Order: sequence, then C-alpha cells, then structure tokens
Amino acid sequence: TIAEALKRFRTSRGLTLDAAAARIGRTKQYWYNYEKSINAPPAEIVVAIATAFGVSTDYLLGLTDDPTPHWTSQ
Repeated sequence: TIAEALKRFRTSRGLTLDAAAARIGRTKQYWYNYEKSINAPPAEIVVAIATAFGVSTDYLLGLTDDPTPHWTSQ
C-alpha cells in the first residue's frame, strides 16, 4: 500500500516524521496520517514527495523497485 511504501521509504532514509513532512511543507501529523492509512495522500502530495526526494511516483506507489525518476526538465 502507499502507507507501507511511505513508511519504508522514510525509514530507509533515516528520516523522522518531522523531517520527512518538512521536506514537503506539511506537518508531522499529515505524514503520520498517510503512513497509518488514516488519509490517503492526494496526487499532488505524492508528486511533491517524489520531487522533494528525487524518486519516481511509481516507486512511491510500489509499482516499481527502481526509484529513478523518469521525468525530464523542460
């Protein structure tokens, strides 16, 4: 699930809830709610997380094991 992926991603990078949330301009409570499946992160938050951490949205969504983003700058 996205909740499991977010927690796995955050902990694999050694980030606290506060640190991860700060990178996307949210509070610790928002991130906690996403990890606990209390709220599903909207698409714009998934994109914000991917952008802030330099990974693909497919990676965050568990669709690939490759974290490499596939977008290009324009």
